[in-house]
Amino acid sequence: MIDATLQRHASEELSRRLAAERGRYYTPNGGLERFLLEKIAPLPVGDRRIHIVILRGGNRLGKTALAASLASYLTNHYPNPYLDRVPYLKNFRRPNRGRILTTGTAAQATYDEELAKWLPARRYRSSKNGHKFQQSYKMLGSGSEFDILTFDQEPMQGESITLDWAIVDEPMPRRHFTALKSRFAFGGVIFFLFTALEGSGWYKHQFETEERLGDDVHVMELSAEENCIQHGVRGIIDHATFESQWADYEEHELPARRDGKYMVSGDLIYPTYVDSNWTDAEGRIVGHVMRELAGYHRQCYDEGYFTMYCTIDPHDR
Repeated sequence: MIDATLQRHASEELSRRLAAERGRYYTPNGGLERFLLEKIAPLPVGDRRIHIVILRGGNRLGKTALAASLASYLTNHYPNPYLDRVPYLKNFRRPNRGRILTTGTAAQATYDEELAKWLPARRYRSSKNGHKFQQSYKMLGSGSEFDILTFDQEPMQGESITLDWAIVDEPMPRRHFTALKSRFAFGGVIFFLFTALEGSGWYKHQFETEERLGDDVHVMELSAEENCIQHGVRGIIDHATFESQWADYEEHELPARRDGKYMVSGDLIYPTYVDSNWTDAEGRIVGHVMRELAGYHRQCYDEGYFTMYCTIDPHDR
């Protein structure tokens, strides 16, 4: 028979851990569990390359909770039955230094609360450093630390330190990437966790290429339904709620917001397009022939069914 005093102490300790060490009990839905096991677990422990791990997911998949849990687990060392199954994470070098990159709104409205939820209570110090959100975090036990940089800050503000890991939450402007990757002097991992809306098109063209996929770039696409109570594994959102949200999404955004796909016709980037020039009788250039259009669109273009205009947009996104 279990001693009543021991049983009470055990119950009190469990209650304490559930409140103060929630990271021990982080439980991903089935889709996120596959992401951990199929895309992160195969990475070589201690590898000095810079790996890019991409999760494209629908809204309400659980990406932000995963981001905060990864930041907490990487900078500390506590048991978790799902994250411990990923050797690359479990044996990641500690102490380490990391960074979360996100929007100014998410930094203030989401990450303060989400990180406080998953980081071990009273085992870290955080500071705003003049921002409206907690901008830097220092772990008291492991000595690891990380900061938050927002997309509206200048990339140069993140220079002068060496990083071991980074988590990019939502589409990042292209101008931030070179500055970020240059901070990895000894290899590491950059996680891109996002819904592929405006501003993400350059990810596809730069990272998701035949040459890089499976080499230094590892990608998974997950539908929001992975977090559905009725259709997912360990989902937490009722399917009726999802259907209500999807009913009012704009048609061109639905594949991204629901299924994790890139927006249809969004952020398309065409390479150099001049194959030959059209000239008039006096030799003046009056048009160009597209080199990169293919299939049905090239056929329509060649037969004169539409005219294509080239517009230069100097905006960084």
